[in-house]
Amino acid sequence: MLNTNLYLLRDKKDQNGECPIYLFINQPGGVRKRVSTRYKCSPSKWNEKKQRLKGTNSHLTTINAELEKILLRIAELGLDLYRNGRDLELEDIRRAIKHNTWEKTISPIEFFGEEIERMKHVNRESTIKAYKTTFKYLLSYKQKRSLNWTTFNESFDSEYSTFLKSQGNIQSDVTIGKHIKTIKALLNKAYNKRLIKNQSFRKYKVFKADSIIPSLETDEINHLWNSLDQLNEKDKSVLLIFLFLCETSLRIGEATALRWEDIEGDFLQIYELKNDKFKRPFLTPKAKYILKYFKKRGSQGQVPQTGWFSEVNA
Repeated sequence: MLNTNLYLLRDKKDQNGECPIYLFINQPGGVRKRVSTRYKCSPSKWNEKKQRLKGTNSHLTTINAELEKILLRIAELGLDLYRNGRDLELEDIRRAIKHNTWEKTISPIEFFGEEIERMKHVNRESTIKAYKTTFKYLLSYKQKRSLNWTTFNESFDSEYSTFLKSQGNIQSDVTIGKHIKTIKALLNKAYNKRLIKNQSFRKYKVFKADSIIPSLETDEINHLWNSLDQLNEKDKSVLLIFLFLCETSLRIGEATALRWEDIEGDFLQIYELKNDKFKRPFLTPKAKYILKYFKKRGSQGQVPQTGWFSEVNA
């Protein structure tokens, strides 16, 4: 497998004082060759350690983006060749750098399918499942109308939203937004490979979910607390769980999975699977009161050992 890195040839300045940026290839056996990236910059703008241009103006960031695309194309081409039993060679790298020869005729459906297969090696199963669901709806969309690279134009988001609501029976704008966001991610991969040349897909709408925090005033929350003594045990349990969510800002799924051992003094230790990290909600005096209530009921055999919340579903 070849090893590549970017390098500025400082000894080859042009009349504008700029030097060419080359891609150096270290081949097996210690042979080192270089290929021009066709980009230049001033030596003062080159960061040797990061192998990137320094600065934030549009010209510099554009060159950095193009260099990223070159490295991405080489990496993905090398992975494709490796899966076919062949190592990446110098001519393959030259072909990846030359934009015109890199472009190939492939339909969006073919490309999306191949990209999802590649993702299986580096992404979580839940992520792949979400991409496959979006891909399934795109296949249905293709059956109703032609689907090519020009399909993803300025009006695609509204047309596709209408299709999902009428044919896919998806009425939630939030769910539709998630599918469009997934399509945008796939289109971005296609853009990086120069399968598409415009970036109109970046304008597609992605609907955001409304806040799930209950919109209640403080006096309304206090009214709920004051009404607890008027309820039977089952209704009281349901209301206390709702109040616990308000006190801790937990999501309903997090509350469902909560166990007694997750309580650590004045805090809860909650693992967020989606973000792969822990968070520690603070336990207010009222939240502690609710936990003590369910702990007491649990000691009487009324709360299953799997979690205090599960009694609501019993």
